[in-house]
Amino acid sequence: MRLYQQFLCFKKRSKVLTVGFAVATAGLLTACSDDATLEVTKADAQASSQTSINQVESKQAYVLADYQLPSAIGADQAEQEALLKLLNEKESSKQGLTQEEIKQQLLLRLTLFSSDKNQTLAKLEAITQGLTRASELSAEQGKQDYELMAAMGSALSYQSIFYQADLGQMNLLSRKGMRYMDRAVKKAPNHLGVRLLRGLSYANMPAFLNRASFAVEDLSLLKNVLLRGQGERQGQDSKLATESAKKSSFKKQDKLFIEFIDYYLALSFYKNAQLESAKSLWQALSNTAEGADSASDSTSGPVSQSKWSALATKRLEEV
Repeated sequence: MRLYQQFLCFKKRSKVLTVGFAVATAGLLTACSDDATLEVTKADAQASSQTSINQVESKQAYVLADYQLPSAIGADQAEQEALLKLLNEKESSKQGLTQEEIKQQLLLRLTLFSSDKNQTLAKLEAITQGLTRASELSAEQGKQDYELMAAMGSALSYQSIFYQADLGQMNLLSRKGMRYMDRAVKKAPNHLGVRLLRGLSYANMPAFLNRASFAVEDLSLLKNVLLRGQGERQGQDSKLATESAKKSSFKKQDKLFIEFIDYYLALSFYKNAQLESAKSLWQALSNTAEGADSASDSTSGPVSQSKWSALATKRLEEV
């Protein structure tokens, strides 16, 4: 279940029950900006897009081993809250936290902030500052963590919604956040956590910001890698599976994750003026009946399937 929740991080409000791996879902980065925002990140975004296109053109096959997975931080909100509690307790003890645990703690805090009923700018600023320090520390150590950079960018962009009465500051934060996300993708195009963060963030931005094409790129890549990885696993003898495959968090929730990505990929198509592609994808999800889990593995429950089916159906009624 881990993978699907990893993608819940930037969801501003909706309830997603069966998910895992959380760092980026709907509504978090819907902050408004003006056209000036586009100019600052244009070079990085275009460069990362061209890099990805060149890679795809030169290599049609997607091999899971070529990509870095997102950080795993729990299967659902209850598990995330329990894990964060343990990390907080360890932080207060003599043991302290390892650098990886600090990253995990920060991603958990950002994830749980998205469903906090009492969101405040001060809380988000504290999380952003933590992400910034952790990202800068990794750079100082000569091992820049681009997932942290992308998360920092997402958090910065999210801060802009608290400045709707100050358009200058709103634009500055939104622009700065996008620049970090674009840079992270440019530097680590094969990091699925980075792609996920930017893809879902941009999918939820207003269409006039013209970021949807990058969301299509990121989420399409993510989906293709997952499907390829699923095929690789099905063709492997369990005794001969590589260690990376054994440790893969994509094992149990492939179907739920693909449905999740399909929904936001369709949203990206819609905002990128690719209406037929969006409708086709939403229609496929809408046709996923609540009892369809009988045809899938036992880990795919009807609750999550019916959620994405219901959301897709609602979207189809609106377009």
